[in-house]
Amino acid sequence: PKFAPIGNDCVVYIPGEILIKFKAVTDLQTIKTLHKRLDLTTIKVVPKLNIYRMKIENGSSVEEVMKRLQEFLEVEYSEPNYRVDFQ
Repeated sequence: PKFAPIGNDCVVYIPGEILIKFKAVTDLQTIKTLHKRLDLTTIKVVPKLNIYRMKIENGSSVEEVMKRLQEFLEVEYSEPNYRVDFQ
């Protein structure tokens, strides 16, 4: 696992996975094009929220892919796939 700073704490996220929220107007063809350009594979989709859980296939870091995603107007936001433990 990797750690990302959140305030004064660190949280664990899954290396090689990223969550991407697309804007509501984004069509499937645009998402497929983004897959190819960034070498991503969809693991799971939450359709009502338009959020995709994706695997980074080319060995790029989560941080690198998040930075590249900022170039796409269709992306509302992206973040690491944080591990959440319920107690």
